[in-house]
Amino acid sequence: MEAGGDKPPFFLMKITLKDIIRWEQLTGKSFFNIDYSNEDDLEYLLYVCDNSEVTFDTFKEVFKNRKIVDKMLREFNRYLALSSQFMPRQDDGKGGEKDTRYMKDIVSFIIVSGVDPHFVMEEMELQDLPLIVKALETKRRISLEDKRTFTYLTMLPHMDTSKLKNGMEDILSFPWDNEKPKVQKQPVMSEEEFDRIMEQYKKHDNGTT
Repeated sequence: MEAGGDKPPFFLMKITLKDIIRWEQLTGKSFFNIDYSNEDDLEYLLYVCDNSEVTFDTFKEVFKNRKIVDKMLREFNRYLALSSQFMPRQDDGKGGEKDTRYMKDIVSFIIVSGVDPHFVMEEMELQDLPLIVKALETKRRISLEDKRTFTYLTMLPHMDTSKLKNGMEDILSFPWDNEKPKVQKQPVMSEEEFDRIMEQYKKHDNGTT
């Protein structure tokens, strides 16, 4: 916190994912369950966003100064009003139940998926998080489904396809398989069809048509 001179006593607030993780570490709660009307939740959030090099107990002394607190809350409300415009509006169907997800786990998933850690922790906007997670999840699903398809084609010559009512999903199913609307059942490839396709690949590799 800086005071004096021509600078405002507090920065223009921006909540980073690193700040949110620090809040979860301090409170032991999921950020998805934050209660902005709860004084403790709000104090912890303002503390981590202020990046003060003091303990939380020392920072709490600031809240005895009503003028400073009012400035912080105005800036905080301004940030929420701006960022909330871009947040997805959807009913998660939880019916008031507490969200068991933690931001630290989501951020870890993004980083191990190959996104630059500094960008994720320090620069990524909170409202961009759902877009990034959705894109990475789609990428992961495609990769797993590609591997399933390869496994299915590899095993096909050695299987009795008459027992595969749902094709490759009978070999390996994913939780999202039931989410896909099925207009018709996936056809099971016969051994003859498989041999014909493989023969075409061989001709293509040999430069013949």
